[in-house]
Amino acid sequence: MDKSNNITNLKKGITGYNSKDVDKLIYYAKTLEKDKILSANTIKNQEIQITRLLTSNNRFKANKEYLKQKEMLKEQQQEIKELKNELNKKDLLINSLKNIKSKLEEELDRWKGLFDKMANAIDKILGRKKSKYVEDYEDLANSINYDYYEETKDKDDFEIEI
Repeated sequence: MDKSNNITNLKKGITGYNSKDVDKLIYYAKTLEKDKILSANTIKNQEIQITRLLTSNNRFKANKEYLKQKEMLKEQQQEIKELKNELNKKDLLINSLKNIKSKLEEELDRWKGLFDKMANAIDKILGRKKSKYVEDYEDLANSINYDYYEETKDKDDFEIEI
């Protein structure tokens, strides 16, 4: 049964009051009922709006965090790019140093070979056995150089006839 029917039925049961006052009370009661329904709908709409705004706010916050993360990621990618460039430069430097090392090793091997040839020649000229120690040849060279530049010695003393 409808509430407006209850109010109308209530009017029939009220006696002893002015009919216009009763109609005003009934109208007021119906208006209150409508206001109550409208208020309930307004509250429901406001709750829906609050929920929608909270969701939007959460999305905004999440988007803000996403933007922060995106910015951090961009910075990290830039840093990685710079580090890769530095690594490439260092790789080029390492390769350059390896090439230099290789050339130096070749030159060192050449000088070692030359030293061995000269040591063999000295041993043959002096008629002695090959020495195991480099210091023996160094001492011999020092002795020859010292004696050669000594003023009291004649350089012909060290000349070898072939």
